[in-house]
Amino acid sequence: MDLLGPSLQPRFVNNFPNVPLEAIAYIAVEVISILEKLHFGGYIHGDIIPGKFLLGPPGTPEERRLFLTDLGLGICHLHEYFICSRNQRL
Repeated sequence: MDLLGPSLQPRFVNNFPNVPLEAIAYIAVEVISILEKLHFGGYIHGDIIPGKFLLGPPGTPEERRLFLTDLGLGICHLHEYFICSRNQRL
């Protein structure tokens, strides 16, 4: 059972000339929001590419929502303002 839908790579990047401007703007806002939450939590992903962003499961209310996956190269960036925790939900 797939928990998430397709990545942005085949659907949008490989088909870029045919993607409506509204969809590009929506994706840009979603990506910025996800990265802002991740960075505010004190984490750096380390490998941002379109293939790491997956859409929600098709046919569900979350099918247009983006999810950032594969934090394998992610690091906790300790800073005087950040406290990182492995159990912290972002």
